[in-house]
Amino acid sequence: MKLEEEALLCGIILGDGCLSIHKRKSGGSQFRIVVTLNARDVKLAKIVHELFKKLNPDRKPLMVKRTKWSAVEVRMHSKETLYKLSKRWGLPVGVKKDITIPKIFTRRWSLLKFVFAGLFATDGTLIYAKQHRNEGYYPRVEFYSSSPKLVRQIHGSLKGRGYKISQWSGRLSINGEESLKKFNREIGFINDGQREKLKIYTK
Repeated sequence: MKLEEEALLCGIILGDGCLSIHKRKSGGSQFRIVVTLNARDVKLAKIVHELFKKLNPDRKPLMVKRTKWSAVEVRMHSKETLYKLSKRWGLPVGVKKDITIPKIFTRRWSLLKFVFAGLFATDGTLIYAKQHRNEGYYPRVEFYSSSPKLVRQIHGSLKGRGYKISQWSGRLSINGEESLKKFNREIGFINDGQREKLKIYTK
């Protein structure tokens, strides 16, 4: 697996994934790497599935529809891979709290931008604010997280690269047409819904 692909997968897991250990009723434990996405995010689910295959070619990832919750779950069962990722990325096994981007990806923009692509594809959104007009026209790429540390980390990095960006406790917003174009050029959108919204703006 290339480092760029690992960085993208890391961003996706930081957003909508987790490393978990479940106790079986029959005894023993089940070690799972899971990404849960909106059922509409078909392309993104396929991307995750392919990344999982590259992560551990000896294990076959599963893609399960959760119709009740309008979700699709992509997961891999592997004790070895789970602990490898936890050690390499520094992610907790279980509930994610005060997470940050692993140092292995923060030293180079060529890797960090892939982490951002994964993060914004899962916990981000593209909106067009009205800004005191009757219809939406002002683009904002927004990001939400329960980890203030992660929000501050993303904010500092993107502000340092010249983005027009604002930040609240668990939220940040990349604002305006120029920053949207810059984001699309440097990082890109891999979420189908966000790409469709981008087409509306660029018509």
